[in-house]
Amino acid sequence: IAHLKPHGALYHDADADPSVQSALFAATEACCGRVPILGPPGLVRAARARGWTGWTEGFADRGTRPDGSLLPRDRPGAVLTDPEAVSARARALRGTVDAICVHGDTPGAVHLAAAVRAALGAR
Repeated sequence: IAHLKPHGALYHDADADPSVQSALFAATEACCGRVPILGPPGLVRAARARGWTGWTEGFADRGTRPDGSLLPRDRPGAVLTDPEAVSARARALRGTVDAICVHGDTPGAVHLAAAVRAALGAR
């Protein structure tokens, strides 16, 4: 395992709940050692405070609330599928996060990822 990235409800719970963070770190260390954590800011701060490597993540294909949390998928604007909108969001995220995600289950994900790569410049 190269890194840990919680998913779904665990991702969101681990952002704000210290007890979830502690359980996640304990389980990860028990099975995999201190692998880097990729996730939301609260989880990454907790990881770094424990001496772990942590990378913050932003989502190019998802809408957010004013506090930066993801809009629930059933809300208007929650899932972005227009390549221009996704590219613009990726450009806005550049420099504010360590990694930019495009969800594999977003309609047109492969094309969206290619648009993000083009928008950010291939390395």
